[in-house]
Amino acid sequence: MRGLDLASWDGLVAPAKTPRVIIDRLYREVARVLKLPEVLDKLSAVGSYPIGNTPEEFAADIKCQLEVVGQVFKTEKIKRE
Repeated sequence: MRGLDLASWDGLVAPAKTPRVIIDRLYREVARVLKLPEVLDKLSAVGSYPIGNTPEEFAADIKCQLEVVGQVFKTEKIKRE
């Protein structure tokens, strides 16, 4: 599709009803680890660059990507098999 720009990404998700205290702790710990020099070195060696955005930002990114991909499926008449 002309003009389509999608990038691959990795992320950490939890079940929908995970208590907020757990989500917050996971976010803090993962964000901390993603700043460690040895982690940054290993990730950049494979072409990955951590963002470490908040749970709300990540949820918004996922929603946006789903909307884009959904529109591509609709426009290109792609059906799930």
